[in-house]
Amino acid sequence: LLLSLALWPAVLETDASLQQKPIEDYAKQALKRRWKKVAKCGRAIEHLEPDEKHKMRRSLKKLRYMTEFFAPIFAVKDVKPFAKQLKTLQDVFGYVNDVRMAEQLRTIAIERNEGPACAQAAGVVLGIHEKKAAETWMHAQEEWRRLKARDRFWQ
Repeated sequence: LLLSLALWPAVLETDASLQQKPIEDYAKQALKRRWKKVAKCGRAIEHLEPDEKHKMRRSLKKLRYMTEFFAPIFAVKDVKPFAKQLKTLQDVFGYVNDVRMAEQLRTIAIERNEGPACAQAAGVVLGIHEKKAAETWMHAQEEWRRLKARDRFWQ
């Protein structure tokens, strides 16, 4: 990243297409493309498989980072609520994914023959988190609908 940033002025000087386009236009175009990827993942949010949820989480993360990167170009009052909602949604997706990955811990405890008490404890903890993850997932779907309905600050 540091090397790319250090070389950026040289890239601007040598690439004529970048010299003609204002940064605002580039930012709007980049955010629009990133939003399309997120929206594509969220089209059938009610029916996403675990791997698809993880893919959407990664897409949300990329959109959030891009939003934060370009934030100084746009009005704070427009960007801040959008970025905050992105973070909330990304956190929900993260929790759901973490719970899915936690199942592997129980499997590891069983495979390593850690004993029935360890496997049972892991199962109890996992069961609590799976229930919470299911509730959280309903929240994710609501948050996604809200984000989708929100005006995109770059348009």
